[in-house]
Amino acid sequence: MRSGAVGPVTAVAAEIGIAPSGASRLIPAAAAAGLVATAASAHDARRRTVHLTPTGQRLLVDARQWQGEVADRLTAGWSRKRREEF
Repeated sequence: MRSGAVGPVTAVAAEIGIAPSGASRLIPAAAAAGLVATAASAHDARRRTVHLTPTGQRLLVDARQWQGEVADRLTAGWSRKRREEF
């Protein structure tokens, strides 16, 4: 899911570190917000696949950039080696 690739609900759950049941409850809200789109699996009609929309992809890029900026600020006084090990 990192690159916006299509994946099952279980991949979404693994990516964000929650149980599949939790991901199943979050996905409809994310879809309603235009962040993800879902479709029936091509291999199993009982399953849904999920992918990031362009809006969701932009949000993910922005969130990762913010995360990096915060990490940089929090570790500003650390040596390069310590930052890399962290």
